[in-house]
Amino acid sequence: MAYSKNIAYSSRGGYSENIFGCYGFGPVLFAIKSYGITESSRLFMTSKADFCSDIYYSHGLSGCMECLFSFNLKNMRNAIGNVILPKEKYIELKKKLLAEIADELEKKKGLPSIAELMKNEKTDAELLRKTLSGKVRKVSEPEDKTIIEKAFYETTKVLLGKPLEPIDDYSKWLSKGSSIRLDEEKSCVSDAPLLVPDYAGFIDYPRNRLITQNEADVFGEIASIKNVEQLTLANASEKLSNIGYFCPIWHAGKLKNNIRSPLNIDSVDCYGGVLYIRSRLSAFCFSPRSCEYTFGSREGRHCSFTINCHFSARLTRCFEVDNSNDCSDCYFCHNCENVRESMFCFNVRNKKFAIGNVEIPKEKYLEYKKMLLEWILNELNKKKEIKRSIFNL
Repeated sequence: MAYSKNIAYSSRGGYSENIFGCYGFGPVLFAIKSYGITESSRLFMTSKADFCSDIYYSHGLSGCMECLFSFNLKNMRNAIGNVILPKEKYIELKKKLLAEIADELEKKKGLPSIAELMKNEKTDAELLRKTLSGKVRKVSEPEDKTIIEKAFYETTKVLLGKPLEPIDDYSKWLSKGSSIRLDEEKSCVSDAPLLVPDYAGFIDYPRNRLITQNEADVFGEIASIKNVEQLTLANASEKLSNIGYFCPIWHAGKLKNNIRSPLNIDSVDCYGGVLYIRSRLSAFCFSPRSCEYTFGSREGRHCSFTINCHFSARLTRCFEVDNSNDCSDCYFCHNCENVRESMFCFNVRNKKFAIGNVEIPKEKYLEYKKMLLEWILNELNKKKEIKRSIFNL
């Protein structure tokens, strides 16, 4: 949790206030039991939403306001079950549904998630295909992995003195400390391949109800429930069965050339990771924010030219660094602050040219650093990985 206040029973979030029982959020104000949400306010039992407000029991909404029990909508308002209602009718029905939700929550001290509501409902794949036939455009954006290869080449040259390539030869090593589960699935409509990440409840989406983003965009526009006035919390699963489909891909903001990365927010030229946020030229990372030239990172913030650095902020030219802030040119360091040109340092501040927390003459330090880089390069050239990391020294 970072830059937040009034948070309880929540994880993997930041830049938020008044959040309860949420996972994967920020910036967000006032949310309960919602997952995968950003730039939004007043959300309840909602998954995968951005730039939204006053959303209840919904999934896959973007730029929406005042919606209940809705799926895969964009820029809509006053919707219940994907049906756009006059404001007065919406307020009346919303009041009834929220009273039911509140009563049920007070009685049972819990409610099923939006995914749990739909998990036992059968899918009519043939009807879906007919509904979407000829309406979904197959948009294939050009991918250019050479840009990312060049970034890895430059980063290894800066950190190790010699460049390494191709990046896929080192994917296993880079993913050791940063990878999360990614299940390979298919769209229930088109059999198009999908990657389902173990993040913000995405892994729990009903596997018989997965669709691609392009399919979700179209389906959200044309699908709605019948007799919306008859919708209740008790019959919601049945009533929503014809619109309740989930997309495990989450792309928000300005994006370009993100390859094999199912979750991206305002990021470009990223590869083989999950949840790149305002980042670029990075690969095999989990949830980096405002990072560039970063590889094998887990939850880095404002880092550049780093390899296998985790839970750290404002690092520059660092290799195997964990839980540290405002450091540069460090190798194998943990819990350090304002440490520069140092190796194998732990739990210290304000050091320069230090090895094992002891500062030494610059010439001697550079001699030992050369020896370390030679060992690292030798291991990587031979084995494509290094067995030692900041976690197992």
